[in-house]
Amino acid sequence: MLNVERDRQQKKLISPKQSPLAQSPGFSPKPSPLRRSPVVSPKPLPLKKSPVVGVLSPKKQEKPGKPIICCGGCLGTRSPPSLAQTQHQTINNYQLGLVTYGFVEFKNYYIHITNRSLFFPSGELFYRKLYSTSGPRLSSPSLLSSPNLAAIVSQARIKRWHIDPDEIELHEQVGRGSTAIIYRGSWKGLEVAVKCMNPDFFYFTENGVGFFVQEIETLSRQHHPFVLRLVGACLNPPEHGWVVTEFLSMTLKEWLHGKGNKRTKRSIPLPPLKEILAKALEISQGMQYLHEQKPMLLHRDLKPSNIFMDSALHIRVADFGHARFLSDGEKALTGETGTYIYMAPEVIRHEPYNEKCDVFSYGVILNELITGEHPYIETTYGPTEIALGVSEAKLRPALPADDSQHGELIDLICQSWDEDTSKRPSFAIITSTLKSIQERLIT
Repeated sequence: MLNVERDRQQKKLISPKQSPLAQSPGFSPKPSPLRRSPVVSPKPLPLKKSPVVGVLSPKKQEKPGKPIICCGGCLGTRSPPSLAQTQHQTINNYQLGLVTYGFVEFKNYYIHITNRSLFFPSGELFYRKLYSTSGPRLSSPSLLSSPNLAAIVSQARIKRWHIDPDEIELHEQVGRGSTAIIYRGSWKGLEVAVKCMNPDFFYFTENGVGFFVQEIETLSRQHHPFVLRLVGACLNPPEHGWVVTEFLSMTLKEWLHGKGNKRTKRSIPLPPLKEILAKALEISQGMQYLHEQKPMLLHRDLKPSNIFMDSALHIRVADFGHARFLSDGEKALTGETGTYIYMAPEVIRHEPYNEKCDVFSYGVILNELITGEHPYIETTYGPTEIALGVSEAKLRPALPADDSQHGELIDLICQSWDEDTSKRPSFAIITSTLKSIQERLIT
């Protein structure tokens, strides 16, 4: 759940041939196999693994093809690499599957990688120097001096949702993302979820404090029964950049597919259509609220694992780490943001996009709810192949059987993920349509 847009800063990108790294002994850049390939058939795209290039430290030789990466594809099991490491390796995007951003150390250079490298016409892998091992990391005083942070601290104290870390008791870990660990916690007798940002996120992410503040500020503005409720925040990064919300123990993904992260065929009964429609309607109502705010709020990473459920199985749209307000003066955003399997084609292609990117994601989710199957489970495609198929060959998940119950829902799904954004309905229309379907099918 990482934001690729945060990786596209205005600093100059450097080609491997132009970099000081190219002067390193043993460095011999090779053509990248990650050249963009069109999807012309249902067969998997012939993406190949990247070879290791350069010279590894003689003290510790890595196995070929093993990336030193901190990203959405592997941070669940690995921590960001230490600056003390002196390893020199290429990125294997095919291994990573979903790559939204990451860090890899090339000798004395800490390299920031984005999945934009998948789509460079030249097929080359670009990088830039972020921090040198000879220079200091971003210090805590520098972090605390952020004007954005000072403003949100002031706002939090006035509105009384500023929380001291000593007031929170952390219990077991309940989740882990690419930039944070989530714990079940207690605060003044209330059961809460505590999202603890990894300190390295602030040290090694440009404007990391800004993104942290943006997520908290976005959450603090939301007051809707189907949107996650902010309890408070600990605003002392890097060690205590904590977001405290109501505790919800189940996601929509777990409710629909059961526990576990494997994308396999269903092994549990499909919930009744009445319950499925209720969940679909609540998601739509939550998203309608977000889109009808002034300014409009785009979620940009809507998917079942970012939708939580309370003890009464009511929906909470959550995880606003990628969210962005779209002001009246802005017609569209750019930048690849979200998760490939639920990502709109215009976002994948880095074209300007608007709130209809969320509608596309919702269409994929609605189809997943009705069929009970993971999107694209009928194929052998990985996330990268799915992204290329969606963006270049109008690939979509398999629809449910067209019968008397599903006909109107299939129409709504197809409209929601239409290639033409102008044909995708607003969430106000989706909500109204679902209510009508619900009345006819359930009563």
